[in-house]
Amino acid sequence: MTVQVRDLDAGVQETLRAAAQKAGLSLSAYLRQELTKLAENIEFWERAEKLGARRNPLGIDTTFLQGIPTQDIVDVIREDRDGR
Repeated sequence: MTVQVRDLDAGVQETLRAAAQKAGLSLSAYLRQELTKLAENIEFWERAEKLGARRNPLGIDTTFLQGIPTQDIVDVIREDRDGR
């Protein structure tokens, strides 16, 4: 498929060219890579939204977590993962 973008700001175009050069890619290859990432993110968020629409998609009782700061939960998970 071929995509044409009209009226792109010159500064945006230059930023993209510089990023492509830094990555060692042609502008076309760089944009293809970035558009692929964008599509993957869209797919991820659409799936997450569908799961979020379910009241509790995994059926896990999480009431015991209420009132615990999110950062504390993240810290405990990281400690367990890292074997500390």
